[in-house]
Amino acid sequence: MEHKLLIKFSYRNTGYFSRFAKSELVQTKSFEFGFILKNIGDSPIKGATIKNIRYVSASGQNIGASVEKSFHFDTLNPGEEKNIWVEKVGTYMYGLCNVTLSLDPDTTGDVVKTYQEDPFTKIISSVAGSNHWIDFFFIRSKNEYEQSHSNSITFFLGVMSVISSVIAAYLAFQQTNFTEIQSRPDRILQAQATQAAVEKCKEAPELKESGLFDTSNGNPAPCSTVLQLNK
Repeated sequence: MEHKLLIKFSYRNTGYFSRFAKSELVQTKSFEFGFILKNIGDSPIKGATIKNIRYVSASGQNIGASVEKSFHFDTLNPGEEKNIWVEKVGTYMYGLCNVTLSLDPDTTGDVVKTYQEDPFTKIISSVAGSNHWIDFFFIRSKNEYEQSHSNSITFFLGVMSVISSVIAAYLAFQQTNFTEIQSRPDRILQAQATQAAVEKCKEAPELKESGLFDTSNGNPAPCSTVLQLNK
């Protein structure tokens, strides 16, 4: 009997921050990889063994690795998924890589036709051959990652600098308003005193003391000065 099995390459980073968000694969940084299996056929797959797992560079680098272990899964009903984690690895590979595996069904005479999902279009298509699967994944180079990380930090610091400038300008504006409001009663009293002195001096311009003071020397301002300044 022929079965249909969709297989997806899966990974998870092993760093602390990977607990909160999934990040990209990076050259020389460790990660754990595995496969998500989904029966997209109409009949149960009554168990099979995954073996001959291998991943190699598809970008021209002469680098690759094989997994010596095999992994067995039990009955997989139509529409059901299983997630199998293979092992934690690290590699000097970068760029496009491919991963392959073989399937050995438990039931004699069974054949598993494998499928893959295009990561860009989400279209599911069959893989050439049966009991065999191949797909691709991408590892970012260490230099590109570090440069991108440095650019991100620079951008973040620039944004924080702009935000700090905006906050400082806002606080300065608020301080100016506060100072204006705080000094308003004094300015009102000063205006009232000046007006009273002007009225007083209009009635007696010969007075030597108008009730105001000369700010340059602290002496009483004569009415002649007050009237001259308030023409």
